[in-house]
Amino acid sequence: MQDSVPLLFGADKGIFSKDDLSIIAFDRIEESDAALLAKQVDGRVTDITTALLLVAADFPIVVVSTAFELVPNPSGTPQARNMIILSKDNSVQKLEDIPKYRERTGKPPLRVLERSDIMYHTDQLLRASGYKGNLDDLYETIGGGFGALQQQAEQLGIGLEALKAVNLPGVHADLARFTRTANKVPVYTLTEFESEKKLMPTVMIFRKEIVDRRLDDLKRFYAKFADSVDAANKSSRTDLINTLLKVALKQYFETLKPSELGLPAGWENAVRIPVFPKPRALKAEELNTIHDWATGRRYLQTRVSYDQAVYPGIFGKA
Repeated sequence: MQDSVPLLFGADKGIFSKDDLSIIAFDRIEESDAALLAKQVDGRVTDITTALLLVAADFPIVVVSTAFELVPNPSGTPQARNMIILSKDNSVQKLEDIPKYRERTGKPPLRVLERSDIMYHTDQLLRASGYKGNLDDLYETIGGGFGALQQQAEQLGIGLEALKAVNLPGVHADLARFTRTANKVPVYTLTEFESEKKLMPTVMIFRKEIVDRRLDDLKRFYAKFADSVDAANKSSRTDLINTLLKVALKQYFETLKPSELGLPAGWENAVRIPVFPKPRALKAEELNTIHDWATGRRYLQTRVSYDQAVYPGIFGKA
């Protein structure tokens, strides 16, 4: 959800509707892909891995820009966390405990979103921690795209026995931690990916016919995207949190009110608000890094070039 904050905030404030544009939120990746293929939507936010897999499968899409990335905060305050590995098991309190759990129990302790940039970052992190074994021995992979992470956060929050640890985006991780705090049960933070340099940006993909036949509409969208970024960055912390909470409840729990969520007192103060950057061209090195990783994992069987995957007509090449 963090990746779409300016879009959702701008939609709620009427920034897009003023120019006859609309933003639609989907629960699951399958729904958004189906809507894209059926030409019910023009584009969507996704990660680089998914974009590459779609292009490799001859899905008629191109990457037009980045959507979100962590950037330095000019105020010097701590930056928002983009991914956090959490554990509810007291035997898994640091990264080095993950392979030890596997050795002790024969079971994979860590749930990871399959074929995703999250898996890429998890792979890199565990290798950097010194693990030299088969990474897949440590993972229980989950499908369903980023919508499935909401369910994982809820399961971690309520203490589902089968779930030991999971790599979650920051907002979802905060939800799990708030819920466990309310239930007075412990949760352990294995890593917080604090450095923005460690993380890949998410991207905006669009159907090819949009860039071929409706370039003016695409330019209008990006003008409103920039306006929404400015509005989100200038908004008060309270307004931003309340707006996003309203949007999330409408999407996931339409009958609930914020007061009925059972979040612990003061939870708003624990939410880190990032600086929202304006979109830019995806860099060739970013695409190629994920491409090489996905090829090594045999997710990609053919080479996808930068020119094949990225449309430079709005932001140029990088």
